[in-house]
Amino acid sequence: MLSLSAEGTGGSVEGATQMVVLTVAGLSVAAMLAVYAFAVQRPRARRRWDDIATQLGLAPADGSAVDTGPKLVGWKHGVRVAVETHARGGHRHAGRIDSVVRARLTMPLDLFLSVSQVHEKRLLTGSLATGDPSMDAHYRTTGNDAARVMALLTPALRAVLNEVAPSMPKDANFMILDGGPQLELKTAKPSAEQLAWGLDLVVRAAVLLEQARAGVPGAFDLASFREAWRSRAHQLGLRVTETPLAIAGSVSGVHAAAWVALHRSVRPAPPSRHFLVVRVSFPRSLGLGLRVRTSGAPTATDAVLDEQAMNVSDPIFRKVFRATAIDAHRASALVDGEMANALMDLQRRYGQVALEDGSCSVAVNVLPDPEQSLAVLHHVAELARWIAGRAGLIAS
Repeated sequence: MLSLSAEGTGGSVEGATQMVVLTVAGLSVAAMLAVYAFAVQRPRARRRWDDIATQLGLAPADGSAVDTGPKLVGWKHGVRVAVETHARGGHRHAGRIDSVVRARLTMPLDLFLSVSQVHEKRLLTGSLATGDPSMDAHYRTTGNDAARVMALLTPALRAVLNEVAPSMPKDANFMILDGGPQLELKTAKPSAEQLAWGLDLVVRAAVLLEQARAGVPGAFDLASFREAWRSRAHQLGLRVTETPLAIAGSVSGVHAAAWVALHRSVRPAPPSRHFLVVRVSFPRSLGLGLRVRTSGAPTATDAVLDEQAMNVSDPIFRKVFRATAIDAHRASALVDGEMANALMDLQRRYGQVALEDGSCSVAVNVLPDPEQSLAVLHHVAELARWIAGRAGLIAS
């Protein structure tokens, strides 16, 4: 507590001043730095990222904002993209903040794919030989099925990879994973120009990947599942694709898709190496900055996201889910007791549920049989249509 009393200082104003100075000096350096970061650095960082978002035509996702920058999302040439920062782990990189530019595929591949640029030849050990000398010299390529990976790496896609490899700075790394292409930049403060170049690169690669996946043969061990879906798809007016094995189309008046994904974790070993993902898209965005997802250990952004925590009255729902939104008042009105019960019922029946502005999805940990999988698809589609109707996106 600060006091201007001159008692104990000889009654002089000078003594009182000394007491104030000494008391302030007693504040921890960490506390003073925290105040400085909150009052000065954080608003400055936000303004910088706001400017970058405007230049790139992107917007913050789900109200996220951290000192180093928010997650920015948007669409470029029909491809969903994101720019975000994250802290690197491990002894060598502890405390380092990197920036990542990503493009998201419509559905992730099922190849355990990793095409990653390397700057040291010794890191190429274990790489698949693509037969392209330039690519094999600059990238380490791995996957769960060499023939399917090679079918994906078309001449057009390899041309883009080979084009950027020689001029790529050593503090950057371009890679392609099952979820899509991404560019890592070893800086917490990338320029708008760097990010614009990165967005152009990942979007070009994503478009080529979407085109290439049509020529990749399906996974051999899903042959019977594939045939069962194909026979039903014709009756339901849906379409089946191979990589990943998926069935998609209009269900209950909304666009729905279900696909077979692969468990990456083998410890503990899942009952099956496959699981089912269902995602149903709303006709248009809810416009709430909404994110409802299964509760878990808090992350660095959750501390900020909780500032937009939704007021959902059901205590069981609050235990099962973390619910945040930019417009928390409107989102809380949408996710009332009835909707909370519907989402909890979906989770009890099938598995992990997620609700965002653009979609409702569920991941079923064990792959059901083909007919049961279609039942899950219809259940989620009906729920999504009901949510869209309550939000005024379609006629109820």
